[in-house]
Amino acid sequence: MTDKRKASKTAASDGLVKLDLKEVEKIFKRIKAKGILVQPICIRLTRQPPKELLESGELMDTIKYYRLLKGLSRLELSKKAQVNDKSYRDYEGKKYEIQDYRVAFRLVEALEITDKVKMPDEFLIKKNYPMDKILKLIKKYGKKTFAKRTGICEKTINTWFCKRSAK
Repeated sequence: MTDKRKASKTAASDGLVKLDLKEVEKIFKRIKAKGILVQPICIRLTRQPPKELLESGELMDTIKYYRLLKGLSRLELSKKAQVNDKSYRDYEGKKYEIQDYRVAFRLVEALEITDKVKMPDEFLIKKNYPMDKILKLIKKYGKKTFAKRTGICEKTINTWFCKRSAK
């Protein structure tokens, strides 16, 4: 369409074809001038997120990849997943790791990528066996009985609930 120097400044890549946007604009202006095109055509260009995010194997990198792929801002995703915006920025910036499995599941569900993401084993365990249920069982039977029935050391049980230990 045009020489490479001009094209490199105005080209957008969709992964397969490079388009010179200045030339495309000229073509649509000619079509509009002839009266063929009545309404404007709006095109939303998005950049492909770096593949390294997917290849890292880290949950937050995968979430960031799909957030960028879907063209969502951090704020939009945090609102959609009902997660505090500052917390989400800290997770994505790797200042903190997600500790609450429910937050991770809400982010993945908000992006509609539950089938594309492998959740960490500890989150799957926590989801299937939430500590709240275990705490209720410990309160019901007591630490010693719970430890005997499950084969879990009583000291381990104490470390699970160091802030709110069962009595």
